[in-house]
Amino acid sequence: MKENQELEEPNGLSNESLEKALGASLTLLFVLATADLLMYHFAGTAALTVIAHILSLLLYLKHQLRLDLVKILEMVALVIDGVLIVKEGYALACPISTLIVIIYIGLNRERHLLRMKEDLQKVFAAKQK
Repeated sequence: MKENQELEEPNGLSNESLEKALGASLTLLFVLATADLLMYHFAGTAALTVIAHILSLLLYLKHQLRLDLVKILEMVALVIDGVLIVKEGYALACPISTLIVIIYIGLNRERHLLRMKEDLQKVFAAKQK
């Protein structure tokens, strides 16, 4: 029944609000990556973006979102950091991959806005069930 119905746009999910949300999330990721690189310089390891990538992976798995280059890069960085943490005791791949993802999303902003809207519709549809 509900499967044939098209997902309705939730209130407040306009293109302008999506652009603001994407800008805010990219700014937050930049701050986390910068803080992690500073923490790596002074303390020898990075943890903030590792935690952010774990949370992102959990959201991806929970809501079965679309797999794209950003998610693949985040997962690869998470695996690399997992190995680095076990073998060497530090993590560095997640902050670097986060900076690369920020640049990639900035260059392909329109496509990521569309994907973000589709993913948010999936999340809202799952919450309505």
